[in-house]
Amino acid sequence: AVTFFAFFSNNLALFWILVELTTILSAILIVILNARENILAALKYVFIASSAMLFCLIGILLVFAMTTQVLGAGTLNWDELFAQANLLPAPLFTLAFVFMFIGFAAKSGIVPFHTWLPPAHAKAPSVISALLSAVLLNLGIYGILRLYAIAHQTPAVHNISLLLIIFGVITIAIAAFSMLARENIKKLIAFSSVEHMGLILLGIGLGTPVVLFWVLFHILGHALTKSLLFFSAGILRQQYHSNRYLDMKNVLALQPLASAGIIIGSVAVIGTPMFPLFLSKFYILSELAGFSGWLLFIVLLLLLMVAASFALFMVRTFSQAGTDEAQVRYRASLSMKFSIIAQVGLLVALGVFFPLGLANMLKNIVASLGF
Repeated sequence: AVTFFAFFSNNLALFWILVELTTILSAILIVILNARENILAALKYVFIASSAMLFCLIGILLVFAMTTQVLGAGTLNWDELFAQANLLPAPLFTLAFVFMFIGFAAKSGIVPFHTWLPPAHAKAPSVISALLSAVLLNLGIYGILRLYAIAHQTPAVHNISLLLIIFGVITIAIAAFSMLARENIKKLIAFSSVEHMGLILLGIGLGTPVVLFWVLFHILGHALTKSLLFFSAGILRQQYHSNRYLDMKNVLALQPLASAGIIIGSVAVIGTPMFPLFLSKFYILSELAGFSGWLLFIVLLLLLMVAASFALFMVRTFSQAGTDEAQVRYRASLSMKFSIIAQVGLLVALGVFFPLGLANMLKNIVASLGF
């Protein structure tokens, strides 16, 4: 309920409060297994996210002071800020944006504020990992996107766009190199979330109507794909009592459905054709080509590294023959099986068919943001 109200709040201060509440509540979910490692991961999450949100609070106070000076009465209403954005002094708004960006970037796992994300995902139950990756990371992105829509109405937009592009590329790079050495399935998936948040941030920084349309679509495709991967990884965790894929033997025979989920999810998350993320990645990179050919080349190399990491992970996981014939198969519940089947169906459907209603909704969102 808190997350729902955060997305629909029409006040920057209220949004900040609700985002902070999601941090506390999701930390409680991370420690639901009462393991020492979970508690440490949750504390790290709370410390980093809440500390960064203090900077965000400073930015919010600066915005309130600006509107008091310019409008005569301070406001933090999203609609009023958007309508009066051209009256805000660009240097001071840029400073406020930087402070607020620190908080929302930490919430969405943007480098260098991402260090809480891999341990939190790895230690939390898989359903909580799916919630963190598919929903809560998007709260930070939502905040950044709405702030950028305000910045787009001011002369500060060029500097702010450059800031977002730089942090987006750095985030993709750190995630790509970090994934190469991962043997923990859930940490691999977590660093992939960092990479996708970087790509989304890069798209926001490019700031054209076309790229923002596909950024929104990418957020949807990413949520579906990561849910599938974490649900499947959760079944493998129950089967082998380990998240290390080197410990998993005879996976295809023991858990065929989870194996299919991992394979399809891995293929989908790297942006393979016939899956949703192919379309969004293609159009984001196409817009990047118009911005800088060299930057496009660098990002493509990084994305190839990410694809190589997933390829290596799948080869190592599914090529290991079983050595213990007496190993008991973990029987997943019907709800777990249904979740995987439903996610696969949605991914395939959205990859080959673009509903007109969804397209119109995304266009309306982009238009409402002033692009």
